[in-house]
Amino acid sequence: MNNLAVSKAKGDYLLFLNDDVAAIEPDWLTEMVSICQQNDVGAVGPKLIHSDGTIQHAGMVFLKSGAGFHPFQRYPEDNPGYFNFINVIRDFSAVTGACLLTKKEIFTKVGGFDNNFDLYYGDSDLCLKIRDCGYRIVYTPYAKLLHEGSSSIREHTSAFFTVENHQHFIKKWPFLRKGDPFYNPNLGWNYQIGK
Repeated sequence: MNNLAVSKAKGDYLLFLNDDVAAIEPDWLTEMVSICQQNDVGAVGPKLIHSDGTIQHAGMVFLKSGAGFHPFQRYPEDNPGYFNFINVIRDFSAVTGACLLTKKEIFTKVGGFDNNFDLYYGDSDLCLKIRDCGYRIVYTPYAKLLHEGSSSIREHTSAFFTVENHQHFIKKWPFLRKGDPFYNPNLGWNYQIGK
């Protein structure tokens, strides 16, 4: 569906945005475009928060199993966390497709979304293809939106994780078995040193 939409798009930038994402600050898109227009940046993702004020997305990290997780998920949004990582513009291996901005030229160069992924891993795969071409994937906390995170999916399906997608993803990106280059496994889900 997204690949079809891109084939009809006229602009230089592509914004993939879930229908359950809501803007809560007026300049969120300006912030994302200002980063995405840099020559070495391939995709940008914002800070997404739940309606209760906790983090839904502040970048994505991969475990050695290939499974991804969102650091600081359900962490209070107004708590800076470990070394203020929630509020720092940083590189990640991936950002969520719930709100992802990229250049159309780069999207086309990497072949768009892989149709082998239906609902899960498509955004992660796209980001890894972009990184594989030498571009950065950037998270910015200065673009903030409301997102409950798969709430609309949960209303229409009982499945949250497809084993086939996971197996295809880790087979396609075997380097992840050595660890995410943007995550130290000695740290916990909130980037604090484990006790």
